[in-house]
Amino acid sequence: MNNAVLGSALLTAACLGMGSSALAQMGGAPDGMSASGKNLTGLWERSRGYSAGVHLTEAGQARTEGLTVMDDPEVFCEGYNVPRTSFASNTAVRMAEFPDRLEIYYEHNAAERVIYLDGETRTGATRMLGTSSGRREGNTVVIETDTFPDGLAHGATLVTSDELKFLERYTLRPDGDTVEVLLMAVDPQTYEWPRISHAFWTRLPEDTFFYPSECEYDPEVHVPYYDPALLESSYIDPAED
Repeated sequence: MNNAVLGSALLTAACLGMGSSALAQMGGAPDGMSASGKNLTGLWERSRGYSAGVHLTEAGQARTEGLTVMDDPEVFCEGYNVPRTSFASNTAVRMAEFPDRLEIYYEHNAAERVIYLDGETRTGATRMLGTSSGRREGNTVVIETDTFPDGLAHGATLVTSDELKFLERYTLRPDGDTVEVLLMAVDPQTYEWPRISHAFWTRLPEDTFFYPSECEYDPEVHVPYYDPALLESSYIDPAED
């Protein structure tokens, strides 16, 4: 078993098996509060951390045949779906935790999510956000998302099926300024094994610049920034410079 597979197996076990009793031994406090009295509310700097990577099944590879950058939903301002947005690590995330819900705000495409934490209430299904439900396990917020459409593109190199399920675990560490993040995407039609990320986010000062960037597509005036004609016309050959 190679390191990537072993890492996936260990993190999968952590995602699925770490319950409230284990978290209590780690210093968790009820209602999402850490020993510092803080919760997930705040602005967080995301780190890439460890990722098991993407390994596609034969069916998953077949789904990407013939795709180009123009098949990326982002080109036409459809935005990133939840797994793609969550696996990204180049922007900050703002969270607001309440007794009944967790709100998550992303800079990219000004995406917003509201996840209810009673373990039962499910959000309305949308193409990009899916349907989510959440719960607390000690000082960990657990979110499960599914009901994604078949053929959902995550860029031009990954297309998932309607069996895609996404798990998020956000564990506030005792210092109140660090969040341990476990993410897992499962799609047996697409992935040979679950795609997993394990990272630690750090709290940013509240005056840190946070810019939810809007993206609006108007075919009359807007040219997709991945337009091959534009890319070709703007390319500068280093040999000619």
